[in-house]
Amino acid sequence: MNIETFSEADLPVLNRLQPADWGMMYPFYAYYLSHENCTPLKLTQFEETLAIGAVIRHEDSAWLAHIVVDEQYRNKGLGKQITKALIDLIDPVKYTSIYLMATPLGLPVYKSLGFEVESLQSFYRRDDLAWLSDNLLSQSIKPVQHHEYEQILELDKQISGEKRAYRLLDGIETAFVTHRHGRVSGFYLPNVLEGPVLANNPEDGLDLLKYRLSQKNEAVVPDDNVLANQFLAQSGMTKYRYASRMRLGKHRPYQADQVFNRYSGQIG
Repeated sequence: MNIETFSEADLPVLNRLQPADWGMMYPFYAYYLSHENCTPLKLTQFEETLAIGAVIRHEDSAWLAHIVVDEQYRNKGLGKQITKALIDLIDPVKYTSIYLMATPLGLPVYKSLGFEVESLQSFYRRDDLAWLSDNLLSQSIKPVQHHEYEQILELDKQISGEKRAYRLLDGIETAFVTHRHGRVSGFYLPNVLEGPVLANNPEDGLDLLKYRLSQKNEAVVPDDNVLANQFLAQSGMTKYRYASRMRLGKHRPYQADQVFNRYSGQIG
């Protein structure tokens, strides 16, 4: 078996490997191929792709994402092999923490490589949309101003423990924000990945989450955010699965209770 770089010519193989309960992988792998901070890999045998995965590098931390093994070849150690190859691409001196989101299927594999569970994330959905139409826009929510971009980046760093400005800047101009004491206290990024909502206080976090749910009928929140979970359950949303946020390396101050909707499985 060989570990090789995943290329543009490999994109069609995603149709075969696509997990039924995941979002479409094609746009993510297209993104990985077009950004120098990302490296996608494939594990092949006799020119057939059996497993894939990607590394995403931030300033001093990294994420592993979209690790998938062909269903016909599972339970043969291929998941561990491709994951180890991804880890080997990461300089442990520069990138002192490596993260990933694990499904129950992948959890034992990642534990065997030294990853520790930091928190759980619960997935919610509801069939109808715009069910919060009477609460579309709290008076405290405003469109972002250009001079507030740095405040969003700083708030993200305080909550996540990571420096990942380049990813937020992709859609920061369409953000909605709340304020406390003259500074940004929460934000919603509708055009970044799954539409993250982060806030340093529960009132603003819930206001922004409600606004997000006027546009989207799914949400993913850490179990540590008890208030957000209670609100989603009481609002009639159904919890249908969970994932484990895992870490290899240095612990960072991740404020899970201030995350009111995650970014995605690739950067938390």
